[in-house]
Amino acid sequence: MNIDREIQEQEMKLKEMYYQRDAYAKSNATEASGLGGELRYGADTCGPSRFSPEWIRDIVSYHQPGPDGVAKINAIRLAAENFLRCLIDNCPDSADRSESVRLIRTAMMTANASIVLNGRG
Repeated sequence: MNIDREIQEQEMKLKEMYYQRDAYAKSNATEASGLGGELRYGADTCGPSRFSPEWIRDIVSYHQPGPDGVAKINAIRLAAENFLRCLIDNCPDSADRSESVRLIRTAMMTANASIVLNGRG
């Protein structure tokens, strides 16, 4: 089997999975109380429009922080730096400490993203 054929088959499988996911979401929306059969999308859902091509493009694009965003990002960075110093000074060198450092870094980056995306993430 050539590589192009394999790619086409994988794309068809993905399309079918997305179709089934959307059909499942629509059937559940009809059954859910208060939705009137309409799909509801938001921070607590994972609906098809949540991951539209426009949303994906927006999420992966560079976003310049606004004037107040820079101050907020710097405050979060300072807090993360202080927390990291405290953690490194007080925790023994171990896999747990390394994972804690990674999680603080991830939390800082995710919080900064929430600022520049203004809640769209």
